[in-house]
Amino acid sequence: MNSSREVWAIQHIGYEDLGSFETVLKNRGFNVRYFCSRNVDYQGLFAQDPDLLVVLGGPMSVYDTERHPWILHEQKFVEDRIECEKPLLGICFGAQMIARALGANVYAGPQGKEIGWSKIILNEEGKKTPFRHLDGALTEMMHWHGDTFDLPDGAVLLASSDLYKKQAYTYSHYVFAMQCHPEVTQNKLKLWYSGGKDEIAEVGKTMQEMVDLAAKNIDTLSLQAAKFLNEWLDEQGF
Repeated sequence: MNSSREVWAIQHIGYEDLGSFETVLKNRGFNVRYFCSRNVDYQGLFAQDPDLLVVLGGPMSVYDTERHPWILHEQKFVEDRIECEKPLLGICFGAQMIARALGANVYAGPQGKEIGWSKIILNEEGKKTPFRHLDGALTEMMHWHGDTFDLPDGAVLLASSDLYKKQAYTYSHYVFAMQCHPEVTQNKLKLWYSGGKDEIAEVGKTMQEMVDLAAKNIDTLSLQAAKFLNEWLDEQGF
């Protein structure tokens, strides 16, 4: 186990962190560093430095650069990381950021917001990857997004949901991006639910329904998410 390995996680809102992924990473000897997106001095950082870069989720949109001017700096940092050909993982907003960095369009989802628990459907390419551990036959998945994206040129689509086709993709062997949230934990979901009451109602669900589904599914999802991440990290040579 190499304790000198470092993962940098770009965080966009306090309660969306590495979640259950952090436990996996620390168990494998990674030092974890968080960077708050709106406060990062990207000119003082080098994209090639961390062994692993993770771009986390958030409620903002990657095209809303007038309200969030830091987005352009983060996008350039992600572009630099891709050029380094070193491991990069994107979750939700992170997957959209990577898509944008690869030249794809990101936009409001035409089917509306996808919030709640539903299964992921893997295609044949997805079944060949570590993401197979999150197949709908094995676990329910947590979703919370309003935006979607076009598949970047050169990327390989791995999985879909009933509502949105682009749920997970790879770019080369070192970039993995997912729209969904396999990393969620029970404690942090309480904060998500509390802060998103209006959005939950907007999609026709109740708070109690969301709480009950989390209690029913979170343990299995965390177990399968750990299998996914461990296998992906093995593939990256960690």
